[in-house]
Amino acid sequence: MFGESAQASKDGSAYKITGSGWQVGTSTTKPFEITATCS
Repeated sequence: MFGESAQASKDGSAYKITGSGWQVGTSTTKPFEITATCS
């Protein structure tokens, strides 16, 4: 799943999952403690 983009159904923003974290759009980066849910 690393390096791939997933569409979030919560707010419709594209979440890009990276090795160090996941980017919301092209700005906000969060720690990868959060589990990314792909539906």
